[in-house]
Amino acid sequence: MKKTAIIGLNALLGTSNIYLEESSGGYFDAGVAQLPLVHTWYLSVLLQCYLFFALGWWLMCKWPRKRVLWVLGSIALLFFLCWNIPQIAKSLNKMGFFAGMQLPGYSYYWTSGRVWELLLGGGILLLPTLKSTGKWSKWLCLFLFIFLLVEAFISFKGLKRNNLPVVLAACTLIWLLPAAGGVTLRLLNSKIIQWLGTISFSLYLVHWTIIVYWNWLSGRSPEWTDYCGMLLLSLIAVLLLYHGVEKRRFTLKWTLISAVLPISLLIAAWGSEGFPFLRADINAICSQPVSTFHAVTHKEYNTDILPAFEARDEKSTTYIDEKGNKVPPENRLLLLGDISRKPDFVICGDSHAGSLRYGIDVVGRQAAFCSIAVPTYVTPFTNYTSSRYYFSPERQTAFFSWLEAHPELKKVIIVQCWNARINNPHGLDMDMEGKMVRRKTKFEQAEAGLRDFLQELKKRGKSVLLLTGIPEIKNENPGQYIRVSKILGKEINEAQLSCTIAEYAATNDHLNAMLNKLAAEGLCQVIHQEKHLLKDGVFRA
Repeated sequence: MKKTAIIGLNALLGTSNIYLEESSGGYFDAGVAQLPLVHTWYLSVLLQCYLFFALGWWLMCKWPRKRVLWVLGSIALLFFLCWNIPQIAKSLNKMGFFAGMQLPGYSYYWTSGRVWELLLGGGILLLPTLKSTGKWSKWLCLFLFIFLLVEAFISFKGLKRNNLPVVLAACTLIWLLPAAGGVTLRLLNSKIIQWLGTISFSLYLVHWTIIVYWNWLSGRSPEWTDYCGMLLLSLIAVLLLYHGVEKRRFTLKWTLISAVLPISLLIAAWGSEGFPFLRADINAICSQPVSTFHAVTHKEYNTDILPAFEARDEKSTTYIDEKGNKVPPENRLLLLGDISRKPDFVICGDSHAGSLRYGIDVVGRQAAFCSIAVPTYVTPFTNYTSSRYYFSPERQTAFFSWLEAHPELKKVIIVQCWNARINNPHGLDMDMEGKMVRRKTKFEQAEAGLRDFLQELKKRGKSVLLLTGIPEIKNENPGQYIRVSKILGKEINEAQLSCTIAEYAATNDHLNAMLNKLAAEGLCQVIHQEKHLLKDGVFRA
């Protein structure tokens, strides 16, 4: 509710795309699917463009049409290049060009990436009107229409596509269609299609919010009955929004008065962290920080070879130095457990290693041991990188050098979600040169890379502990499932929050066999978590 409030207020100001760019990581990140107002980023882009267009159009209306077309075309080309050059540079970099250069970044939320699309669409009105065309244009229009439908389906499926062919196809279709006629024009002139076009903007405004909240409240993967319910609710909301606001059935005074309540609610939700007091019992079921981590600020550990913390870590955790003062988290290693003594081991890996921080800190203080947690993704596969968590060969070398310089760190604990890294189609998808890896050879390459990593640690006198995979439950978000069940008064289904020995074996047996094989070679020790977690045959989250 707090996130909804913040994005909603930014949407009203026309800045939600800027806020989302800074706070959500990226449009295609998994967490974005849980934001009910994420689609308002495009409304902010439109508003920013319209403010610019209003001034530009006023100036250009005094010019001849041909000059306006040239100006619009030049501006569109400029913005198109500004949007695409970073992406082209990134592709060339993967091929080995511009190595070591600082490449420009780009964001899906950028307004500059949409200006050329809107200019091309608006520029169609300035093109000369066609009076008649040959039969070829009818077939071309049909082809373009089918092409746009296919592209829409590809986009719906979440597959990558390039915007340029889509925009050009749409513009060409709009320009040709009135003169070409044919079955495509008759189809688009039908009353149902025209009605859908009329309400499409209102539908865009309401549909995503309804989908997110429907899925959140149902607490399961949507079925056909869910889709029917979403459609019906969307249509009701669309009719109210279209007739009440777009057709101006409400007077301006009543529109402003009715806007005060939702805006007030948004501000209140933002200021109160999303009304947690409404259901304290439910809001207690979440991952709250349970301790304050200590940053290692001694010179021998405070090194800049490890990358800075991500912003989300900075917001959720307070880092303090040995004097108790707050310190910025850049390049700080985390000291967990009993900080009065030197660290006994270092723990690294993926996000699973990071999730152990709180527990290690609490238990370490009670059991009088101390650990360093590396606040970055460390992949133990020397022949792999990851497109999401990039661990370069240079960073690997630096990591080994850092361990070599600290002989007091005798143990290295590696925590990985082995299943997600090796079995998942998107895990370990690229080698160290950035080339895609064939799925058939992934397991063998992962084993070879892991063996090489362990051998490098052994050369430096480190003993290594590998933790086997944690049993994975069916429900992706158990905290959310429990909260939703409590809100709706439903009984919690334990099967959604558990994993049996058979289910665990199906995904992890061959991975654990690989870890045992490396242990038999004397490269590491394997801690079998599942023997404790599945003691009675079932793992309960």
